[in-house]
Amino acid sequence: MTIVLVKLLTLAYVVCCLWIDIQPVQSFPLITDMVIQPLAKIIKPVSKNPECIYFSGAGIYFWWQLGVAKYMKDNCDLKCIQEQQVIGASAGSITSTLLLTGANLDILPQLAIDVSNEAGLYSRNTGLAGVWGSLLRKLLDNAIPNNINFETLSNLYIALTPTFSKPKLVSNFESKEDLIDAILASCHVPVFLDGRPYTQYRGENVIDGSFWYFVTKDRITGLPLPQEVGTDDIFWVDYVDDEDFMATVSGNFLELANPDGIYDMVDSGYNFMKREHYFGRLPFAKSSKPNFVTLSQRLAIPENLMQAIRKVDYFDFYKV
Repeated sequence: MTIVLVKLLTLAYVVCCLWIDIQPVQSFPLITDMVIQPLAKIIKPVSKNPECIYFSGAGIYFWWQLGVAKYMKDNCDLKCIQEQQVIGASAGSITSTLLLTGANLDILPQLAIDVSNEAGLYSRNTGLAGVWGSLLRKLLDNAIPNNINFETLSNLYIALTPTFSKPKLVSNFESKEDLIDAILASCHVPVFLDGRPYTQYRGENVIDGSFWYFVTKDRITGLPLPQEVGTDDIFWVDYVDDEDFMATVSGNFLELANPDGIYDMVDSGYNFMKREHYFGRLPFAKSSKPNFVTLSQRLAIPENLMQAIRKVDYFDFYKV
């Protein structure tokens, strides 16, 4: 009964929004003191065939990225994606690798939970600090397939930050071990990962590939960009673009997420990309639109109603 009531209230809200042409009106108590963006601002055009897909740094919000990757794997032409440059920085190097190698993304959350439980992470006062490097290597060894077709990784690039020069991209991985070494180098948050201020990859001292993005808060100047690709031809997978997700997290991307938190972040990423798909912002999509999308995070809805809506994944009446 509660779910039915929530659906009806939400449908009524949507009808009101459409009737007032997506403009804030004070006569409706449901949207008093709220600003609903004009549709033109909500729908931002992106290239349908970008020359590069860039998975930025994310820390613990990697799980949001995993949800995005799951949606892309389910709804995009992966062969087309493999033909483009795919770049991963820090946690994004994990996501990009898992997507291109055809790893089983569905089992990854449970793998991580099992590894965390075995290491007693949930009872450690310092959480991931100092031990995440060895645990991440174990997780990647289990998650990345052993029979990698390295031809599918010919366009994979991983961002690193040398200690005495500007960030750069590395590629041409020779083995699964070499690939995992590159990922761990890209994820090397100084001291936090394994107690060391830096690590080595291919004979060079390096740290986290998204370090300068973290410092500058500007991904164009803080991350190494692909050569001969304009910034308008890059499709960014970056959790900061999901304003609704950002409103629910602490901002501490090094904190330890509990099992429920992991699955919630995966769902958030998946639903974000589903909404992007609906509004025509999913590159290499197999279909023009998804069958249905969530409403709660697309429209401005009062918090008390939002809490109820979060208990419902999708709404049948919003089919397209």
